[in-house]
Amino acid sequence: MPYLARLVSQPGESIKHLRNILPFLRTYRKQILLGTLLVLLTNVLGVFVPRVLGLAIDDLRRGLEDHSLGWYITVLLGLSVLSGVARFGMRRILIGSSRQVERDLRALFFKRLLELSPRFFVRNRTGDIMSRATTDIENVRMAAGPGLMYTLDTLVLTSFALVMMLGISVKLSLVVLVMLPVVSSLVYMISKRIHRLSMQSQEKYGRISSMVQETASGIRVIQAYSREEFMAGRFDRELEDYRRLQMSLITTDASFRPMLTGLFSVAQALLLWLGGKAIVAGTLSLGDYVAFSTYTAMLAWPTIAIGWVTNLMQRGDAGMKRLEGIIREPDRLGEGVVKAPGKGHIQVRKLSFRYSEDSPWILRELDLDLAAGTILGIVGPTGSGKSTLLRLICRELEPVEGTVELDGTPLAALSLDSLRNAMAVVPQDAFLFSETLRNNVRFGREHASEALFDQSGRISHIQQDIAQLADGWESAIGERGITLSGGQKQRSTIARAVMMEPAVLVLDDCLSAVDNHTEQQIIAGLREYMKGRTTLIASHRLSALAEADRIIVLDAGRISESGTHEELLALGGVYADLYQRQQLEDELSGEAA
Repeated sequence: MPYLARLVSQPGESIKHLRNILPFLRTYRKQILLGTLLVLLTNVLGVFVPRVLGLAIDDLRRGLEDHSLGWYITVLLGLSVLSGVARFGMRRILIGSSRQVERDLRALFFKRLLELSPRFFVRNRTGDIMSRATTDIENVRMAAGPGLMYTLDTLVLTSFALVMMLGISVKLSLVVLVMLPVVSSLVYMISKRIHRLSMQSQEKYGRISSMVQETASGIRVIQAYSREEFMAGRFDRELEDYRRLQMSLITTDASFRPMLTGLFSVAQALLLWLGGKAIVAGTLSLGDYVAFSTYTAMLAWPTIAIGWVTNLMQRGDAGMKRLEGIIREPDRLGEGVVKAPGKGHIQVRKLSFRYSEDSPWILRELDLDLAAGTILGIVGPTGSGKSTLLRLICRELEPVEGTVELDGTPLAALSLDSLRNAMAVVPQDAFLFSETLRNNVRFGREHASEALFDQSGRISHIQQDIAQLADGWESAIGERGITLSGGQKQRSTIARAVMMEPAVLVLDDCLSAVDNHTEQQIIAGLREYMKGRTTLIASHRLSALAEADRIIVLDAGRISESGTHEELLALGGVYADLYQRQQLEDELSGEAA
């Protein structure tokens, strides 16, 4: 089949993205080579069956003896059994190899996800990422497994069968050879449409997955605002678009087989007419005609399979193109090789940041020098850049201008692994996994001592709530910790950070759901625990920062005030004004209670 041969030898534009699966296949080249040899063996054995059958028919016409008939039967059975065993091995090895490739591809995909910067996850929907991790990888596996196997099988069987057919009758073989270019052209035209529809269909499926994920995450908001019908209507429209794309794809694919079968039937009718005339004329024996007809019938499956294989290859190519969007995504953090010393001395030099050239500056020319053991409080109105500064210090973001250094080394020169181990971050959004509370706090640190585990529970004040949980530390807390209160979630994530024994602890407004008394106890416990190590606390509640060694006030991306709690109150500036307002709010709340 010329088109399939071109797919294998010169992929060109047809499956250019699918070629990138070759490095994965090379890992299992021995298995694939063995599978390919079994493809050859299967078809070598198979193509001799019609020839032996034709010889038996001609001998029967001449008066075949019983022992000769038994010999033919034995040979035919032997060839069929051996061909069947070889075909089983072919499928077992080649399909098995595709499963190994699928595993490797999923592992690489997941590894790349872990390496990508937070900006990538802002730009891409979770549901679309999930669609790539499931549907697209499965489509690539089908192309690398059944697609590859049946491509080889079709090419080998067609080649061997044509050789045998030419040996029987060149004239009849020309009928088949004339049909092949027609089939190839038909496949090429339809495959282009299948590829386009496959890409559109898979992208639409990604959007549907995103909607399901967003709906599940935001179900409380949807129900609170009574927007169920609105969301259902949006989802129905997406489903209808997806159905139409799928129907177009199905219609295109379904039309393939009847057209190929029709061409094959025309060829069969023409062969019957020409073959019958040759038998009557005595230029072709009945046995040879039966053998030739059997070879033609053997080509029926490869002819029909072209449509299915083409569909697999085009879906696989579309899937690989979408996967490459993540595997080759350049928006990942580079890293150096220097191991972070882990002392906690932080220096910020002329630090400026904005998300794009068209967006305003969030931070502008910040300078900070924090000795190891310092507790720094960060205050400022919403949008002043508090969280952005912390993310830059943790290297979740890269500076546009200036540098951040840890123990005298720029963050970019440090290995990410050592940097992450030196810093523990407790973000505003307390994220917990659908695991037990113990596993969430330990977070993979199974070898950490039980004493450290108990200490983390005491410092975070989560241990006092354990008795209220049905199974204590072993309680399953549901997706994102749904069974816990907001304060319990925040305290659990603080306990997780303590378990890291970090050189730098970063708290990004993570005590908002905790009452003032518990907040003061947690801060006091952390101050004692982090002696000699650095702590950064961003908070809207100034009571959490009163014991800080230094407090900075951010305003419009710059440090407008800096000093201790007492110094800033005496200054009578922004900090003092915020503090007085919060004191008044607390007093009014107390009176109302």
